[in-house]
Parts: sequence; structure tokens; C-alpha cells
Amino acid sequence: MGGRIVSMANKTDDLRELFQSVTGTDAVTDHQQTVGESGGDTAAQLATLIDRMREQYAFETNLSTGTYEEIVRLYHDGLTDQQIGTATSQPADTVASARLDLHLVREADLNPAAETAVDVDAAVDAQQRSQRASRRFRTAFASAVTDTDLSKQLTADAHEDALEDVTDDAEVGVDL
Repeated sequence: MGGRIVSMANKTDDLRELFQSVTGTDAVTDHQQTVGESGGDTAAQLATLIDRMREQYAFETNLSTGTYEEIVRLYHDGLTDQQIGTATSQPADTVASARLDLHLVREADLNPAAETAVDVDAAVDAQQRSQRASRRFRTAFASAVTDTDLSKQLTADAHEDALEDVTDDAEVGVDL
């Protein structure tokens, strides 16, 4: 058994030397970035995703990246196109078109009987683009927004817990 350990150690050393001679570095791993990851900054994550989408797809709308980011956030907060439009100073039909540009299709968009600002054919096209992209942008948007919400909640909970821990042992004796 002892010979096997020495043998593996020698192989590991040999592989390390080979790696260093080929790459010229001691670093064995490198940071791997996934779609939507950008150091935890949600605005940067969303901006990166929106820029990638603009490179790949022809957008019907021409809004600022910040406006698209706000549409994504508000969409995931469950707001209607009208509410998003009010918050972003955009007409509801522009918001609806921007949502479709971003592959954010609602079930009602696909229903011809529903009263929406979206053309059903445009919604179907957006849905198909999203499916061809394996819904990766839609999923990455949801992940970025959800991660931020979770992080804020955990930070608030930790802050509240810390305050409770500090004040639990405090004696409050005030004579009035």
C-alpha cells in the first residue's frame, strides 16, 4: 500500500511539472463564469445579458440598457405592462415589445382571447426564439433577480438576528 501512495505522489508531481511547462503558470484553476454571473452585481449581470441578446437578436424596441434592466426586475416582481410602463415612463405597448425582445413571454401573451398589448404572433415568435436559446436568457434573468432578492433577505435577517443577539442581554431598567 505504501508503494502505491508514493507512486501516486510521483504521478501527481509529474503532472504538475508537465502542466507548469505547458502553461507557464502555477495556477491550476481559473474562475469560470456562467451566463448571468458578474461578481454578484445584479445590474452588471442584467446589462451583460441584455448586451448579449442585442448582439444575437434584432430588438424591436430601442431602449436604454437601464430601462431594459428595470423592465426585467419589474416583470419578475409580477407587475403588468401598464405598471411597468408607469414606473419606466414608457407606453405599455413599448414595454410589451421590450419584454418580447427579452424573451419574457407571459401565458396571456399567447392567448388570442386575452386583452394584452401584445400581438399573439409576436409573442409566439418570441417564445420560439426563447425555446431555441434553451430559455437560457429567461432563466439567467430570473436567477439574477432572484439571487439579489435572496441576498437582500438574508442580509436583512442577519442584521436583525445580530441586533436581537446584542439586545437580548441588555438590561433595560428605566425609572420614570
